[in-house]
Amino acid sequence: WGAKILHFRAVSLAQKLNIPIYIQHFENPEISTYIHGDVKMLETQRVLTVSALNHVVKIQFKHSLNHVMNELADVFKNNSTPWPQLLDCEDLNGKSVLYITSSDESLSFALGLMKSLSSFERTEEYSVVTATCFGSVSSDLCSSLSKKLSENGVKFYKIFSTTQSLGFLVETREKDTAQNILHSFV
Repeated sequence: WGAKILHFRAVSLAQKLNIPIYIQHFENPEISTYIHGDVKMLETQRVLTVSALNHVVKIQFKHSLNHVMNELADVFKNNSTPWPQLLDCEDLNGKSVLYITSSDESLSFALGLMKSLSSFERTEEYSVVTATCFGSVSSDLCSSLSKKLSENGVKFYKIFSTTQSLGFLVETREKDTAQNILHSFV
């Protein structure tokens, strides 16, 4: 909200009552924004698309994230191999957890390299079902999608959130069911 000159509830109320808001720069009135009833606010946007990553691997290592990232950098560089896509990384009390994905061939090769590291512990396979939308962070969309998945018996283990998407880490066998549930929001 920029310089915090407007309270977010004031904007929501103005939208609800169809009251236009004109915001202009203090020193340069030519710089301005006009918000009116025909403009959809982020909070009112819906899910636009649903997609899935079929193969997401959770990998656990017995060393710190810094140590593991340095080990991986070396092993990928020495094998002239690109990094897989890192969806999430975390250090949990000196142990590391990475969530990765890539094409089947690249993922298989990367996992082989990762399993050769002395700090490697284990892997678990999942899928991620993602709803692409506007306003995922600023609305109740996350709770609505989470609730609908839970009501339909789909357990999710993690949520990957960006400003325009919400991804749910689910058992691979639940991927199609989760996709169908999220499609009901499109």
